[in-house]
Amino acid sequence: MKSIKFNRNQLKYLALVAMVMDHIAPAFPHPWYELFRFFGRITAPIMCFFLSEGFRHTHNRTNYLIRLGVFAFLSQFAFVYAHHYPHIYSSGNMILTLFFCALILVVLDSQLSDPLKVILASLLGGCTLVMDWGIAAPVWVVLFYKNHENRSAIPYALLQGYAAHFAKLLFLTLMDGRHISIHSYMLGTLLAIPLIHCYNGKPGSSHPFHKYMFYLFYPLHLVLLPKALTLLSSILH
Repeated sequence: MKSIKFNRNQLKYLALVAMVMDHIAPAFPHPWYELFRFFGRITAPIMCFFLSEGFRHTHNRTNYLIRLGVFAFLSQFAFVYAHHYPHIYSSGNMILTLFFCALILVVLDSQLSDPLKVILASLLGGCTLVMDWGIAAPVWVVLFYKNHENRSAIPYALLQGYAAHFAKLLFLTLMDGRHISIHSYMLGTLLAIPLIHCYNGKPGSSHPFHKYMFYLFYPLHLVLLPKALTLLSSILH
């Protein structure tokens, strides 16, 4: 039997569907809520994987960083609006997290001394503490980047990022006493392991639409999210 394979575009669109499921989950009753959140967990590690791939293969890293930075800035307004945060700097969106991850890769690929690389990369990683998937995403990106030729390291990378995520939650709990709940649906993150293993290394269609789809879809769906949740809740309840 022929094994299932996905190209980059197909996996990215799968991640987008999972992201929407994750974000509309609050409108659904149990157990649908947990199921949607469970599948929604695959989005972050898949996007981190493709950031590491994109950074490696891009012909112009400067333009790549500028594109990430611009969309991270634009997405921040949508992110704050969707989550009803009181301030624009209350928490950082996922594209901003990916931008900092890319900066870490720039540092690690630079000609700086190893001690300085560690210090700068650690500082940049620390900045993600207040961002979506902070700490976990830098761990995933760095490990994916360093082990790009070794698919057998994917489970190790996922588990390391998973551990980093819970270490972050524990740190926040100890720092400001906030109540942090650990949910079983977080295990859905591990679904990214077989999906990334099914990646065939091919980009799929090179049409610009696919290149910018994620960057555009992310802030647009966040802007529509509050109304979508209200509408779904009225229908389902």
